[in-house]
Amino acid sequence: MGASCVQSHDYQNEKKGMMMKQIMILVVGLLLLAGPVSAATVTYSWEDGETILGSYSAITATNDTTIAHSGNSSLELVDGGASGTPQAYVGWVTGLLDGDTVTASFWVYDTTLGTSPSGRLWGHYTRDVTDINSYVGSPGVGSDYSDGTGWSYLEYSWTFNSGTDNNGWVIEARTYSGLNDTIWVDDLTIIAPDYATIYTAGSTTAPAPVPAAAWLFGSGLLGLLAIHRRKA
Repeated sequence: MGASCVQSHDYQNEKKGMMMKQIMILVVGLLLLAGPVSAATVTYSWEDGETILGSYSAITATNDTTIAHSGNSSLELVDGGASGTPQAYVGWVTGLLDGDTVTASFWVYDTTLGTSPSGRLWGHYTRDVTDINSYVGSPGVGSDYSDGTGWSYLEYSWTFNSGTDNNGWVIEARTYSGLNDTIWVDDLTIIAPDYATIYTAGSTTAPAPVPAAAWLFGSGLLGLLAIHRRKA
């Protein structure tokens, strides 16, 4: 009788071991399927008549069809002359995790070599994922100014720091000029992890869906875990 109980116990342990191996195989398969974090890229060229998502200080944003880096339109930004650096919010990324990279670029048209107006690519954190105006602060880094020779390409990559209140990242087109000075912005590109949401004036990307095969792996894994718990 005792030997039979020992054999039964060993058999149950062997079954549990096989079950756990199957679960581990599914887990590894799911991880291999998911692979490294991929990036989503959004481009926007103001061809649909839209302008900006928001702004700070006195700045007028207009869709301009008289000058463009590509296509037929660009974003015209006119300095209103108020105190504070005028900022046009041309992009917004939410759903970021600590350490994520956000890369943004655009072209700026400026023909005043060595003087104002000048354009700059900049960015800042937001607190509320439903409010682009919920400013938290800026990390104090950005790209160079436009060079005043016509169209200048500006690009910068930021590392997202979630901190205490940081829940989004705004991409700014800044002007450093005076009353009525004007720059033009075109061909915006934003790159972020594909689980994030990227907003521009004319489009929004939703977080990327999990591939169907990954859902199958996940469903199988949950099923095996449920069976294992019932038999344990």
